[in-house]
Amino acid sequence: MTGRHIGFAFVVLTIAVSSLLGCEKKAPPPPATISGTVDVAPELAKDVTPNYVLFVTVRAADAPPFGPPIAAHRMTDLTFPVQYTVTQKDVFFEGVVLEGKVNVYAKLDKDGNAGPPEPGDLEGEYKGNPVMVGASGVDIVIDKVH
Repeated sequence: MTGRHIGFAFVVLTIAVSSLLGCEKKAPPPPATISGTVDVAPELAKDVTPNYVLFVTVRAADAPPFGPPIAAHRMTDLTFPVQYTVTQKDVFFEGVVLEGKVNVYAKLDKDGNAGPPEPGDLEGEYKGNPVMVGASGVDIVIDKVH
């Protein structure tokens, strides 16, 4: 074999071994985000004042719709419709990863405190729940009054 053939054989062997060992390049995973818009139903829009705080919350798909979410994104100074993105930075618990199937909710909180809804708070949820983390276009209409 000539030097050129040895070099070619080495390249072919390297590719074959990499493939067998799973070293081939794979597509990167989707970003650990969920994004979309939140809007308020026309019949409730008159009730929204500047002091409301928006919380977009994420719960595991198999979790009940109450109790602590795994992540929440807080927003103020709102003009609807508003765009949001929930990321790993919004996760509450160390060691929890924003991944898999989740349910996404939005709450306009009258006093700005996270927690269970209180009288006067407004809520909505993504009608396509559950959704995979990495999804965009997760649009929510706030259409419920507490």
